[in-house]
Amino acid sequence: MKTKALLLIAFVISARLAFAFTDVTYTAKTISDDMKRKADAVIRQYHTEFKIKSVSQATLSTKLVITVLNKEGQKFAAIYKDYDKQKKIVQITGSIYDENGTLIKKIKNKDLEDFSNYSNSLYQDTRAKYYQHPSNRFPYTVEYEVEETFDGLLFYPTWHPQVSPAVSIEQAEFTVSLPTNLSFRYKEINIEGEPQHLYDNAVQTYTWKINGIEAFVQEPFGPFFSDLTPTVYTAPNDFEFEGYPGNMETWNNLGKWINTLNSGRDILPETTRNDITRLVNDITDKEEITRKVYQYVQSKTRYVSVQLGIGGFQPFSAETVAQVGYGDCKALTNYTKALLKTVGIDAYYTLVRAGANRQPIRNDFPSLQFNHVILCVPIKEDTIWLECTDQENPFGFLGNYTGNRDVLVVNENGAQVARTPAYGRDQNNINRKIKIDLDESGNGHASSRTVFNGLKYDEVQWILRETTENQKKSIYARINIPSFELKSFAFSTEKNIIPSATEKLELVLKNYANVSGKRLFICPNLLNKNTFVPKSISERKTPILIPEPSIETDTVIYTIPDSLHPEFLPEAIQISTGFGTYEAQFQYEQGLIIYIRKMSVKKGVFPPETYEEFQRFYTEIKKADEIKLVLKKST
Repeated sequence: MKTKALLLIAFVISARLAFAFTDVTYTAKTISDDMKRKADAVIRQYHTEFKIKSVSQATLSTKLVITVLNKEGQKFAAIYKDYDKQKKIVQITGSIYDENGTLIKKIKNKDLEDFSNYSNSLYQDTRAKYYQHPSNRFPYTVEYEVEETFDGLLFYPTWHPQVSPAVSIEQAEFTVSLPTNLSFRYKEINIEGEPQHLYDNAVQTYTWKINGIEAFVQEPFGPFFSDLTPTVYTAPNDFEFEGYPGNMETWNNLGKWINTLNSGRDILPETTRNDITRLVNDITDKEEITRKVYQYVQSKTRYVSVQLGIGGFQPFSAETVAQVGYGDCKALTNYTKALLKTVGIDAYYTLVRAGANRQPIRNDFPSLQFNHVILCVPIKEDTIWLECTDQENPFGFLGNYTGNRDVLVVNENGAQVARTPAYGRDQNNINRKIKIDLDESGNGHASSRTVFNGLKYDEVQWILRETTENQKKSIYARINIPSFELKSFAFSTEKNIIPSATEKLELVLKNYANVSGKRLFICPNLLNKNTFVPKSISERKTPILIPEPSIETDTVIYTIPDSLHPEFLPEAIQISTGFGTYEAQFQYEQGLIIYIRKMSVKKGVFPPETYEEFQRFYTEIKKADEIKLVLKKST
């Protein structure tokens, strides 16, 4: 009897322990098919609580429970939290559960990788903690909780619970609490109704909740992901950071705070003032003076990013840059501004969200939405915009990195939103001319000259900075000809406000024509065949966005021997749509075959129902670029 009783007690204890380490909340079996469809991971719970204690202090608590369905979903369950002097991690706790909700691992502090974000071009005090569960068995669930504290508040969190189109959400909640004597601002995207707003003694609380958000496939050439999913942006009104109080309720107020940071930091050494004065002494044209100053900055400085505390927002003094010869975007812009001031030209420190095809700032929601600084130089003829961190950048050219977007221009009274230049279709073009000597065996020699202008220059300027060997490798990688030899190549540039780069190639073409008996089959489009076709979508839901216009023109002239004559020349091709146009012409003159191709793409936002036409446009271009002409040997 005692043995049976002990066995029974042991069984009960074992069952209780098993139950204690199993939670039905975390079992993957309860996830609905709708949540799993198109998903790599499913967020089960996502609770975020931001407690504002004062204009400079707050805490952020996060609890995430996420089920990983496959290998692609693992990255969404990784723990990554950065920290620095102003932002500290109080604690991170976590657990891993199998598909049945049974606990299989407790995440300990020793499991977290702790590393510095320092790099050769970045000097900062930010570190990060990271953990990703290594597993080849799916599904599994990760639960973790993080508590962070902030001492200095420039940024309030953006609540963006659907971290990817490939992630579904069962339930998520966001809470902001703050004393009743403080205020903040918020902007909702894709959220219906107002947040729940409660008062409890001297504290007010705002709460947003969402449920049942399904994963989806983001459509190509569509809106930014954050414009398609529930998001809440938050920002302070009054704030304080490292002893610098401010208010960002308006863009003008934010500009006043930037002016406070920059005040007195534009003093240059006397030797530098003398140097720059002598440099432009005989020049009266303001644009030319600005060009000379810009070239001086490029020759005297190099870029090193500094992100230490207030140094992430306040520039080195101009005197320091003059002495050490380096600085980050803030410091080099401030230095250039000080140089221009010395020679009597006003310029304005300008905040921008930089990056190719970057999502625009929300200009109706004043806040620190920027990651870069450039310089605005208004002169009578036009405004010149200067990228001060790049020793090779053409004067006045912003390109796709900072062009065509809203920016915040900081002036002596505050700040205002302005727009950087957009580059038009006639400025963004590629002009290519090729001469090919073809023999009757299908071999040839090609001389090509290609000029890239505007944003097309922007796309290729990286290659201009590469070594000769890397340039050669990139040419071989880019040219889609079955068999050729690169005999020589050369690059040159014209660094104007609308810059251009010229590429010259000499190619030996081996068996370029397909020979069948007395006939040679040639694809006349040598270097610019379009291979892109948008993928099919059964029912397009979002608009089509084409951000930049462009024109590409190719002229290819074949010189053929007397023993060959054209047996078949294609008819002229014309394609005209709302998205752009395409033309191809084929001409024969004595001993010459001339192929002219022109493709023009329009900028714009187009209705979803036009997607089939958009796909057909590129499908027809691909077909046209592959067309062949037939040469026949004389008998």
